[in-house]
Amino acid sequence: MELDQYNKQALQRLYDQIEAELNFYRPARDSFLEYRKIIRPNMKQGWFIQEVTAALQEFYEDLVGGLRPKLCIEAPPQHGKSWVVVDFVTWIAGKNPDCKTIHLVL
Repeated sequence: MELDQYNKQALQRLYDQIEAELNFYRPARDSFLEYRKIIRPNMKQGWFIQEVTAALQEFYEDLVGGLRPKLCIEAPPQHGKSWVVVDFVTWIAGKNPDCKTIHLVL
C-alpha cells in the first residue's frame, strides 16, 4: 500500500516531533541535574542545588562502579533536601528499575 504525498508529509512531521522530544529528554538520561530541570522547571538553581546534584551524580556513578558509597546531606530547613533525594530516587528507578533504594530522613 502506497502512501499519498499528504500522508507522507504528516508522517514526516510526526517523526520530526518525536525526534525533537527525544532530543529534549536525552540529556536527562545521563545527568541528574538535567533530569531535575525537566521535572521541576520552576526550581531555583542556586549553588546548593548544583552541589547536591553533583554529589548525588557522583554517588550514583560510584554505586554503578561497584563501590559502596555513603552520602549525608545536611542543610538548614527549606533548602530542598527532601525533594532532591526523592528526585534522585526516581531518576535511579528510571535508569535501573531493579536497583534497591533506601531513603532515610531524620
